[in-house]
Amino acid sequence: MGTVYRARDPMLDREVAVKVLSAQGLGSDGRARLLREAQSIAKLSHPNIVAVHDVGEFEKTPFVVMELVHGKDLHQAPPQSLPAIVDVAGQICAALEHATATGSSTAI
Repeated sequence: MGTVYRARDPMLDREVAVKVLSAQGLGSDGRARLLREAQSIAKLSHPNIVAVHDVGEFEKTPFVVMELVHGKDLHQAPPQSLPAIVDVAGQICAALEHATATGSSTAI
């Protein structure tokens, strides 16, 4: 769906993640959905939900600027024990519960 880059926000002097999406096949409906989802997620504040800082297009290429999260993803470092799996599942459930309580669950 896209490529994520580590970048520096010069205005706020911080590192961010920039997800650059493939413009091919996205179409106007896809761009509108991307904007709606970014707006919904940007309203959320939860430790298990990445913060969205900006969304837009540069030379017709859509992008999302997000909080840079350090570490490995679950694909790179899957939990190895049942307690670790339960912990990760609990974090995901907490994020979904928060999103649902704020009416933003369709964006997650």
